[in-house]
Amino acid sequence: MIGAMWAMNMQMFVRPWFAFQLEGQAWLIGTTALAHGVPTLFLSLYGGALADRFNNKVMLIFGYIISTLATLAIAVLIQTDIIVWWHLILSAGVGGIGLAMAMGARLAIISELVPPGEVLNGVSLSNIANNVARIASPAIAGFLLSGALGPSGVFYLMSCMSGLSVVLFFLLPSGRRRSRNTSQSVLKDMEDGFRFVRQHDVVIWLILMYMVTATLGMPYLFLLPVLADTAWSATPEQIGLIFSMVGIGSLVGSFSTASMGSTGRMGLMLIIVCIGFGVGIVALAFSPLYWIALIVAVPLGTCQSARLSLNPALVQLQAPDHIRSRVMGIYEFSNGIFPIGVLLMSITMVYVDPRMVMAAAGTLMAIFSFYVLFAKPKVRQL
Repeated sequence: MIGAMWAMNMQMFVRPWFAFQLEGQAWLIGTTALAHGVPTLFLSLYGGALADRFNNKVMLIFGYIISTLATLAIAVLIQTDIIVWWHLILSAGVGGIGLAMAMGARLAIISELVPPGEVLNGVSLSNIANNVARIASPAIAGFLLSGALGPSGVFYLMSCMSGLSVVLFFLLPSGRRRSRNTSQSVLKDMEDGFRFVRQHDVVIWLILMYMVTATLGMPYLFLLPVLADTAWSATPEQIGLIFSMVGIGSLVGSFSTASMGSTGRMGLMLIIVCIGFGVGIVALAFSPLYWIALIVAVPLGTCQSARLSLNPALVQLQAPDHIRSRVMGIYEFSNGIFPIGVLLMSITMVYVDPRMVMAAAGTLMAIFSFYVLFAKPKVRQL
């Protein structure tokens, strides 16, 4: 998945940057992010149910083929100089369909390939590979956008990276096969997934933690070009460097969680890094100078990465094999909600100082995490 990770991290910077350059409006960034996330609302659980029924590997291949073609289409449209703003929204929606179908399988397959006691290690090692890409890819993308390849060339490069991952997925082991009933309908499978989550309060709160922190926290990655332009007058290379500093911090967080193993106070650590994530966003928003933002980006990335390792690992450890992909599909459902946060924040930034908007989101996330810390001892004691 390394090629897909590089493509995803480059696109996380390139797509909002190009959208902002195309129209000069923050709302287009939010609308594009929403279009990319909406399919997750409707398809992530369905994709998880199919993965439980058939094969996680097949769902990965199918989903990433769709995503690759969506990126390739934008490259062609830019090269032929017929790109308009709604093309970005349409491509984001199609790419979102592909990723939504693969989401549950992408996480659940780790539990099939490693022993139960090494799930956190497996998730963390996957995040390490992702964070290496997060360090280098935005800076490289910023350099390439400035002249070496230009926007169309960068989109071609991202589609090639994603396509390479599709080829390599065919070499991926299928993992442990799960014995389960396939006579009932897929909709019944989905219902069973919701029933399992509803009956387990700890799983509900773990999913809620991901949903709230993603909705309030992750928009900063999409709206960073707006903040950097208005607050520090940053160039594409400088914006890419901020993303890279976030990636360096993320690498530290991934190595830290990989060394923990699936033991100890994982629940408490999750709550602590979620609080740190919110505080880090507030600090980034109020950074008075560009170089201070670079420094703040490192611990911000550490907390973000640790959250992305601990949260899914804890959910996977609560779910039995036969239903895990569906549970992870519900977990990934949150990725369809946080673009709503991007849209609302991007619209608000038209009327309110982007610093204040981002700081408010980080503050709310920290408050929610403190609530879980004191009001949900079962999560804290995991």
